[in-house]
Amino acid sequence: MTGAQDVLTATARVAFERAERADLRALESLLADLSGSTAPHHRAWHLALRAMRWSFDPKGAAPTPAETAQLMGAAGSDAEALLHTSVVMERIAFCMLDAPTLNAWVDLHAALVERTDGRDGSDVGLTVARLWQRLLTGGFTTLDEAAGAVLERASRTSAASIVIEVTVIRALAALSTGNLDEAVDLARRASRMAQAESLPHQEYLASIVLGRVRRYSARPHLALHILAALERVAPAYWAGWIGWEALLAGGRGAPLTASPQASPDASPNAVSVQAERALRRVLEAAHRGDRSDFDEARTQLEAAARAWPPFAMEATALMGALDPLQEEVPPAIRAWCSGETAALPFGLHGVSVSPSEDPQMETATAYVLGRPKKPGRRFLVPGLAFLADLPDVGELARDAARSTPGRTETGLAALVLAGEVGTTRDEFFRRVYGFKFVPYRHRAVLDTLCHRMRALVGEAGEIRREEVEPPTAPTTDAEAHDDSSPASAIALTLRQTIVVPDMRCILPTADRLLRALAVVGPTSASAAAEALRMPLRTIQAILQQLVAEGACTIERDGRRVAYRIQDTTFTEVTVAEAKSEGASPP
Repeated sequence: MTGAQDVLTATARVAFERAERADLRALESLLADLSGSTAPHHRAWHLALRAMRWSFDPKGAAPTPAETAQLMGAAGSDAEALLHTSVVMERIAFCMLDAPTLNAWVDLHAALVERTDGRDGSDVGLTVARLWQRLLTGGFTTLDEAAGAVLERASRTSAASIVIEVTVIRALAALSTGNLDEAVDLARRASRMAQAESLPHQEYLASIVLGRVRRYSARPHLALHILAALERVAPAYWAGWIGWEALLAGGRGAPLTASPQASPDASPNAVSVQAERALRRVLEAAHRGDRSDFDEARTQLEAAARAWPPFAMEATALMGALDPLQEEVPPAIRAWCSGETAALPFGLHGVSVSPSEDPQMETATAYVLGRPKKPGRRFLVPGLAFLADLPDVGELARDAARSTPGRTETGLAALVLAGEVGTTRDEFFRRVYGFKFVPYRHRAVLDTLCHRMRALVGEAGEIRREEVEPPTAPTTDAEAHDDSSPASAIALTLRQTIVVPDMRCILPTADRLLRALAVVGPTSASAAAEALRMPLRTIQAILQQLVAEGACTIERDGRRVAYRIQDTTFTEVTVAEAKSEGASPP
């Protein structure tokens, strides 16, 4: 009998290792064999395998810290199996942003490590779990340094899953400090390692973080591309976080909890799901201009988003960017709303762009609201619906027959944001055109712009210019670039409320190009340039940048070169193979 028990334990250990790589063959029969035994070590392995099965197919009751603690106190229980259970459930708790459950598992994990004296590297797994805890509480300070120490130790012991998870943690830490290039590099590295090691749960982690950092780096379409691949295979408990990222990247389809992989009884009350649902309701209310529903959903969102500080910051910034009538602008979004910067923080670019929008259209993602005697206010496109509450709002566009607004609208937006006191001519020119004003070169350009702005604003306001220039043209380069003359000024005084698109806040050309590639499939640079109606050299330069970033790959067929979207190495788990073996697909 003892020999049979040892064989069953050994079989369970091998089955767990295979299940980590999505090989679920014979798992059900082994669980049945283990459930028929009352031996504590068999019950421990039954719990570990049950946790692994639930991680792929979350149906029924998940293992709990309480039943694991009960087994830990039983004589003859297997600490290795209980450690495996803790590691699996800690990862799930983090993915669901469930801090109380994660804390309970970490406490149990710590007790197990103390019991085993950290043998077989069990203390490394505990350290990673505590890094998950720090992430959930927003403890990003020195997080990368702590993760680096764990990474070095895990690399020496060839603990592939820990190396990948720590790399994911470092990517999130880099994102928190604004180091987007490093965050993208780390997330892509983690994704490639997880694929090479055939570790699906680590792939899920790497992929959602890669989607997140791509959203932050103004690549919302690329983020949706990654998230769509993840959605097709990830277990149901991922739905809340995936849905949050997809909504902020511009996805507005059916709730992701309705995907084929999702189970209706898989943690519908998880905080991540609550946050996703509240965010969806906020965005839908904003698009409808339903103030009552928006305010109610906003309260729900603020409460649910507290589950994770990065979510809370994004939610707060989004409310400030969506509602043009909100008096108190959150500090995190204040510089953008006031026009001090055109860089939209927290990766909110996709909120104003529909995934189905024509990539040829260079559409503004933001408008500026101007009211007499009040400071100008920039806001995201969905907030336009709220302006129905204001009487006699004039939306200014120079020519309805044009496909996109242009410099005239942008100039007005800059003047509205400058307020009635206005700004210097040089600063105005720099904000509209992006480079320094040189009087003898750019005077005619500015005169033309002011003429067009006056025609566009009409009776709604008055543009005032106060010119102070040297009486003669410069005779030397030094005089041409001399900034010692008194500054000229330009200002707009409004008589009525207006709203105007700000073309400084447009979706980056790189993301528009990715959208075009998604529509037409693999294509050449010349075909992409024609589709976007842009110069070939511009498109070629952007494609080279995307290839260098890993967002596109090159396909060669003889002399023909085509480009394809390829920002993620995420691979779908081989569901067909699992079915052919008679196992439940992951």
